[in-house]
Amino acid sequence: MCTVFVRRHVAALEKGQMFTTRDCLKYGSRAAVDKALSRMVRTEIITRLARGVFMKADWRSPRPSALAVATIKAQSFGRQIASHGVDLGHKMALQAKGNQEPTYIITGSSSSFHYGGTVINFKGACMRKHRSGESLAGQVIRALWQLGEQACTDKSKRKAASTCGRTDRQELRDSAAWMPAWLSDYFVLRQSAKRREIRLACGHDSPCWLSPETYIPAVSPPSTGNTAPVT
Repeated sequence: MCTVFVRRHVAALEKGQMFTTRDCLKYGSRAAVDKALSRMVRTEIITRLARGVFMKADWRSPRPSALAVATIKAQSFGRQIASHGVDLGHKMALQAKGNQEPTYIITGSSSSFHYGGTVINFKGACMRKHRSGESLAGQVIRALWQLGEQACTDKSKRKAASTCGRTDRQELRDSAAWMPAWLSDYFVLRQSAKRREIRLACGHDSPCWLSPETYIPAVSPPSTGNTAPVT
């Protein structure tokens, strides 16, 4: 009966759709599921991509990317996956080079597996590094965090933060609780300094409600003196 249920499961999938062994464990024992999937691989109903990861056969579909395979494998174990700080640092020109092999951070312990001729690496990381996910602010945090306190200069921080818009900068400040102190201090104190500059520019006697992102220095109005027109 296990084979029948596994075949029904595969039949309900779209061509080229991926699934994992763990998706089928509700149909029988691990040994029975492995046997059913092995038979379907031999008959070319499904394609084995990596250990425990399969795809419904469709020769017209392109081969899934390493990220797609890594994501479904991590999710099958209930883990969160995110891009690695080294690769993000290379993307932001903070590091000379990225990882040589596809590498991602995950919640849980480190591991690796083969996909084709490539080794995909999972590096265990604390939950705080996953808080902002793949948002731009989250990528900036992980890229700078990866550099470490000693190598992460103010120049590096400014360079990474320069790619952020207003909402991204707000997310950086809101994420201060999840960063190491040496990183959160930079974004919080930098914001405070900007606000002080704005208050000084607006004048002590007049309240200024503009944020650092929307502040535009006031321009003195043209003179309205009683200058006689030129005739």
